[in-house]
Amino acid sequence: MNTVPNNTTSQPNPYESPEHSETIKRDETYPPAIFSTHGRIGRLRYFAYSMIYNMLTLFIAGIATAVLIPALSEGSLDKPGDSMLWLVMLFNLPLFLAFFIAARRRLHDLNITSWLALFTFVPFINMLFFLYLLIWPGTPDTNNYGPRPQSNSILLLLMGSLGTVAIIGMLAAIAIPAYKDYVQRAQQAQIQTP
Repeated sequence: MNTVPNNTTSQPNPYESPEHSETIKRDETYPPAIFSTHGRIGRLRYFAYSMIYNMLTLFIAGIATAVLIPALSEGSLDKPGDSMLWLVMLFNLPLFLAFFIAARRRLHDLNITSWLALFTFVPFINMLFFLYLLIWPGTPDTNNYGPRPQSNSILLLLMGSLGTVAIIGMLAAIAIPAYKDYVQRAQQAQIQTP
């Protein structure tokens, strides 16, 4: 009597794509890299990465501007020349590209096409788009763009909370003096009117 061995494991199909949904486990995660162009990132990572991109670009642009303004100002420091404007545009290009890539990765976490990341280049709409990406939660499991990112580290949580405190501090630094000036002008107007 000839018996066929019972194989409980199935052979992989050689014709299916490498990213077939059955080959990815539902609880699989991956560690996202900060300067990667692929994968998914959550809300906190999107906020922290955007802050890091912004700080790096502003730091490099500040140093370059301090060094190059005297050479490119064409005689007057008050009136920048055309070469200075081109330099500012040149330094803003990597920042826009970094924000575009971060928005693309965040859209992948929402299981939405990355074409919507072009909203980062549209004035005024990009602010609402940024808020949408910060607020809306991503898909909890594997989606069409891959497995979910790993849980946030302590460093990432710290960066996110420090970024929030920095933004509140900047808003307070703008709002408190403006409010004091408003109160002072209101008191002077009250004194002048009989």
